Order: sequence, then structure tokens, then C-alpha cells
Amino acid sequence: MRKLHPLPLLGALALLAFRPATTAGQEAVAPWASGLPGLEHPAAWGLGSGRVAAGVQHAERWTQGRDAFHTQWVGCGWRMGNAPQARRGARWTLGWSSMLDRQASGWTEGRHLIEGAVQIPLDKGWNGAAGLGVGLAHWTLDGREWSWDAQYGPAGYNPGAPTGEPDGLTSGGSWNPEVTAGVAAERPARRGNAAPSLKAAATLHHALRPIQPHFFPIAADTTSRRLSWWVESEGKMGRETLTWRAWHRGSLQGAAAWTEIGGSIGRTFGSASRYTRDAQSHDVHIGLLFRSDGILRLPVTWRHGGITCWIAPGLPTGHRSPAATGWAAAIAWSPVRDGVTPLASR
Repeated sequence: MRKLHPLPLLGALALLAFRPATTAGQEAVAPWASGLPGLEHPAAWGLGSGRVAAGVQHAERWTQGRDAFHTQWVGCGWRMGNAPQARRGARWTLGWSSMLDRQASGWTEGRHLIEGAVQIPLDKGWNGAAGLGVGLAHWTLDGREWSWDAQYGPAGYNPGAPTGEPDGLTSGGSWNPEVTAGVAAERPARRGNAAPSLKAAATLHHALRPIQPHFFPIAADTTSRRLSWWVESEGKMGRETLTWRAWHRGSLQGAAAWTEIGGSIGRTFGSASRYTRDAQSHDVHIGLLFRSDGILRLPVTWRHGGITCWIAPGLPTGHRSPAATGWAAAIAWSPVRDGVTPLASR
């Protein structure tokens, strides 16, 4: 079988990186690239050498005079088969991801997917992966944003009149089938080689464009097909205990788009445990990222063994986007055995 080269994919992602960005219709803060990329890209479950990966992320954002808007992601991936034997051919991975995003319009968007990915060896040390996610997407309206008190009218107070308050918190909604599909590629760092690791992915969301519920109060861009991409690299800075990481992400949905660029510098503390399967060292990374919709964050990451924790407080930039100010935090886990690489290096 003829091996494929990943350069065409990386070239296409580079062209998308320079697309002008607008922000109408998009609010969600997608999962940070070094946390658990499978939450955004189904094909990313096929990257790395880990047998199991799981994580959860919470993001909080707000605007002046408004309550906070929350977004939660949770997901896990499990690689099937025997890892040493699978290295000689395709490797299959099953994944699951779920997201709930409360938006300023009063609507909450949710996505719940069962995902599958296959990793295939490519050319010159590269691995490729293709992924597919199938599930449900829904939009639910919080009635508290649209309620009124009809007991007070032109004729004065009437205790027998309906209050206008909804029964419960849900006063509308829409359920639709959801299909996502994407590709990914990686060049893992190799011992004794100074070349940095490279990873990239691109995914099409809402492949089956959902039907908008009646009286839909938010921009149509929120329900249209969305393309997201991610490129990341990591390497050493001369000294064995210092590392660097750089990444670029973006999303294009109808007339709405955003791009992100970021980087971090890290240091290893303790024993690197070259000759054991269990990592005893602690890795700390401090970085900076900026998004075109006004998000400026200072991510701090801590890794030990198979656990990765990070928090990214946001700084105000004067942007009018509901996502312009806020913070995000996450924890991810992958067992350190059977040749598993730390999750945050994916």
C-alpha cells in the first residue's frame, strides 16, 4: 500500500490560519488544544499511543451587567486491540464526547456523540487518523430569559391572572441528529532526535444541518455547518528540562469565524525516569494565548504521570463578544503504562 504524505493537509490548514475573523453568532470557547483534543476533533482520539484518555473542562465567561455563561465538556477515548501488534497496521479507537453551552440569547446548545477513529501509518514517521462522530444535538430555551408578570396590568393587580412564568425552566427546544467527521495527523517526537513533535486536525461539525426551532432568537450561524482546525508543535529548548509549545486553532461557521494563536514555556522538575514506565517528574508550563474574538488568556499547566491539570484565567480586552472575559479550567487523565505518552503532549 502506498504511503501518504501529510504536507497537503498542513498546507490547507496554514491557508485557513490567515482567514479574516468575525464573531457574529459564535460564543463557545472550544477545548484548549493541549487538554483533550478529542472533545473537538473525533479523529484526535486516534493520535498518540495511549490506551485510555479521559477529561473534563469547564469554561466561564460573562459580559457587563449579565450573569455568567457556562460551558462544559466531558469525554473519553479507548483504544482497542493489543498496542504492540497494532503498531504494524491500523489502530482503532472508540470515543465519547458531550458538550453543553449556555448562550447569551437564553438558548443552551448541547452535543452528545459516540465517536470512532482509525490511525494509519503515513510517510517518514508520520501517522494519520480519520474520525467520525454520530449522536444528537439539541437547543433548549431557558424560559427565565423570556418570562413576564401578567398579574400586573392596565387594570391593576389581578391575583387570578396567569403570571406568565414558564412551567419549569424549559419553554422550547429542538433535537436533531448530529454527524461530525474529520482527519488528523501527527509526527511524534523521537528519542535522540531534536525535531519537535507536530500534530494537526480538521473537523466538519453539523454535517447534517439541523432544523431551527420556531422563533429561533439567535444567529443562524450557530446552527450552520462549522469547520474547525488545530495545529500544535512541541520541542526542547536546548536544555533537557526546558520545553516550548506553540499552537494555532480556528473555527469557521457561516459568517462567523475566530482564530487563536498561543505559546508556552515549561520546565521539568524531579526525575524524568528514563528507564521506567512510570513518570516521576512534574512538568509546569506557563503561556499566553489570544483569540480574534477578544479572549486573552494566561494558561498554566501542570502534568504529573498521567494527570494533566490546567487553568486559563482571562483578561479583559475591551471586546464586545460575550466570550471576551472569563476563565477556563480542565483536568485530563491517561494511565502511564503500556508506552502511554502524557495526554497534554498530544
